[in-house]
Formats: sequence, C-alpha cells, structure tokens
Amino acid sequence: MRTYAETSNDAQKRKILQALASTRDPRHISRILIEGLRGENVQTQELPLIISTVSDGFAGYLRAWDFVQENWDRLIQKFPVGSFPIQSIIKSTTSKFSTQTQLNQVRSFLGSLKERGSQMRSVQVALETIMLNQRWMDTNLPALRHWL
Repeated sequence: MRTYAETSNDAQKRKILQALASTRDPRHISRILIEGLRGENVQTQELPLIISTVSDGFAGYLRAWDFVQENWDRLIQKFPVGSFPIQSIIKSTTSKFSTQTQLNQVRSFLGSLKERGSQMRSVQVALETIMLNQRWMDTNLPALRHWL
C-alpha cells in the first residue's frame, strides 16, 4: 500500500491496485476490499475495479461475493442503486457462479433487496448468466471429466 500511496500517476495507481487485488492470500484479499470500501487510502471510485479483480481470481471470487453481501448497504451509500459501479460489482461477483446452490444464494440475496436494487437489469442478467453457466457445466462437464 505504501507504493500505491506514494504514486501520483493514476494509471500506475490502478495497476498497483490490480496487482494487490490479484493476490491469493485471503488476508490480503480482505484487506484490499476493506481499504477500497473505507475510501481513505484508496479512492472509493476504485472499489468496483478492486472487487472485479478479486472476483477474477480463484482464491477471491467467493470472498468478493461474501463481501458484497456483507457490505451491500455501505455500497449503495457510496454508489447509487442502478449506477454503473453497482452493475459492475454485481456482474463481476456473480459471473463465475455455475451451481444451483450459487444460483439460489444469489437469487435469495438479490431478491431480498426489494427497493434497494432487486429490480435492476443487472440483477436479471446476473441470474441469467448463472443459469447459462449451470447449463454449460451440466452439458460439458461429463465430457471434460472423461477427457481428463
């Protein structure tokens, strides 16, 4: 974080954030997510980038979803419901899900939001993506297992 704080170039700051958020260490993942949410050392506008980068990693995609659920009220205080950052956060944290359990969890959480976001188009897209991922896995996983 010291390198991030000492850098004045915005493009470099974003690359440093992406590198920090790409870690496999669960403690570092939690720390960078919390730093982004606090908005003190890291600009709040960078939080969707952090969440997306964490979600891209195998070690972080479930943690990123948990983080969004735990901090939803704070997220919508920082970004208006339906805004591009919120849509980006929903998409990035759910796009790797491919099981019925994950679909049920996302449906339950996003459905519970009511006026706080459950009617956003990004919610419907997220659910559709999970269903498509699930269908792909159901169709192709047996062949992949056989091949491997």
